[in-house]
Amino acid sequence: GVAQPHRHISIASEVSGRVKFKNPNFNDGRYIAAGEVLYEIDASDYESALNRIKQELLQAENSLTEWKVDRENAAQQVSLAEQDLTFARNEAARVRSLRASNAASEQEMEQSLRTEVAGQLAVQNLKNQIKALDARKARAEAALELQKLAREQAERNLARTKIVAPVDCVVVTDDCEEGGYVQSGKVVAI
Repeated sequence: GVAQPHRHISIASEVSGRVKFKNPNFNDGRYIAAGEVLYEIDASDYESALNRIKQELLQAENSLTEWKVDRENAAQQVSLAEQDLTFARNEAARVRSLRASNAASEQEMEQSLRTEVAGQLAVQNLKNQIKALDARKARAEAALELQKLAREQAERNLARTKIVAPVDCVVVTDDCEEGGYVQSGKVVAI
């Protein structure tokens, strides 16, 4: 009789590239042990992609650090502007009191009110700046998460440049040669 295999497994690359190594046992009719490397794809493009993404991840982390510094500075500026506004309000109240007894001029009264309004405007502008910074933080956090996902994908792609036998098997047919090009998803062996 003719021996029939228990099952057929198709081997396909999950990434594309030039084959830089082919296991000498990876040929028709040869036995391959589970976990043995069948072939390797040139990983240089995948290594470069991973390095680029790592740098972009570092930039995203730096953006969050910059945001934190900007946010702390803006909060300190709001605190100082609120103190300045308190002084301006106290001065305006003092000048109003003096004006009521004709001890201050109309011009002094208007100037103290202008200073108070300018202080209110400064506080409001700084609070608006904090709101804008908080929106920037959300964008920076989202960019950081995207870069983390991109790094994970790049690491998986790099790992996929080594194609290993999933189980102990005998190669029925192989369509892979060292120096040849394999496409992602194309079956190269059964």
